[in-house]
Amino acid sequence: MRELEVEVVELERKNRELQHEKRDLSFKLDTAESKAAALSNMTETEMVAKVREEVNSLRHANEDLQKQVEGLQMNRFSEVEELVYLRWVNAVSNLILLHY
Repeated sequence: MRELEVEVVELERKNRELQHEKRDLSFKLDTAESKAAALSNMTETEMVAKVREEVNSLRHANEDLQKQVEGLQMNRFSEVEELVYLRWVNAVSNLILLHY
């Protein structure tokens, strides 16, 4: 009897999991169908315009990121240059202190 109760509980849990999965899949299907409907309503010219708009947006984002990378590289080069100078000053200072 106890085994049957355990099996019933497991089957109920599995049933709930499947219902959640079904709900998620239904939502994804509805979303995909609405996107497909929107695309089917678009003319080829509208699709091309939308793709070009997206390409331009990505191009601008890429240019912005390239500028950020260049700025970070310049900042890094400046820091390395300053570090080299400070090490040189330290080495010279140590030599001066050794001779006194």
